[in-house]
Amino acid sequence: MKLGICDIRPFVRRVGVAEGLVQNETVKSYDHRLLIPLDNGGEVIINGETYFLNVSNVYLITPDEPYKVRLLEHQKMVVVNFDWTMDSASQHNLVLSTTVEKYNSEKIIQKLDLSEIFGGEKHTVLHTGLANLELAKSMAERYYIPCENNEIKDMMLSGMFMQFICGLILPPRRISGKAEEIYVYMCENYKKPLTLNSLAEKFNFHPTYINRLLSGEYGESFRQLLIKIRLKQAVSLLDNSSLSIQEISNRLGFYDYKHFQQSFKKYYGITPSQYRN
Repeated sequence: MKLGICDIRPFVRRVGVAEGLVQNETVKSYDHRLLIPLDNGGEVIINGETYFLNVSNVYLITPDEPYKVRLLEHQKMVVVNFDWTMDSASQHNLVLSTTVEKYNSEKIIQKLDLSEIFGGEKHTVLHTGLANLELAKSMAERYYIPCENNEIKDMMLSGMFMQFICGLILPPRRISGKAEEIYVYMCENYKKPLTLNSLAEKFNFHPTYINRLLSGEYGESFRQLLIKIRLKQAVSLLDNSSLSIQEISNRLGFYDYKHFQQSFKKYYGITPSQYRN
């Protein structure tokens, strides 16, 4: 089947984060895989060709392609197992990779010709951007948040992944250099008491202009972006530290504990305590 852009209705089977993964054996998968490195370094070998992992790229593995991943110690990578269409969405079971010797090509879930989407060009390595990288992190975070209704969770993840795919196959919209510079500064200094006035002093722009610039380029106001940056760090601290929730709130620059709790629940649907438990 030749897949066209209008046919894409992705179904996300699983989102995971691999850290320090080193595969000693070459494997194949029955579904499609997208490897999204969060750090530079390491490599993936696909069809015998070695690609050095870079955060500006993602790596597409199609069924029946032999591959092997080798990450550096503590290097992280988001892995998305997916189908390009919802045709097999009823098969909710986890589809594992298997060694080349044990692989049975008759079990492939979707045999697709992707030449129309990628113009016949090789599509193993695809360029991505900062916004897509943040979206990948969000998908991984939301995958692990408990949800009583799996259908709603599937729809949410598949919708986010559709947005991710559009960012890969449609012509990229360039983020202005100044907007990206301000956003990167916010990501690096989120613990500080950042305000529009402090950014205005730092970058020599009027506060209103900075807010309009960020909203126009990222679709969210300065305040919304700052809260999202801090909440993503909160998830990491809840997962990987023994800090109390109060300590995490203080460390991330929230002006009070109640505001942190309310913001976390609004964004993730559960409280920080529920997430940690």
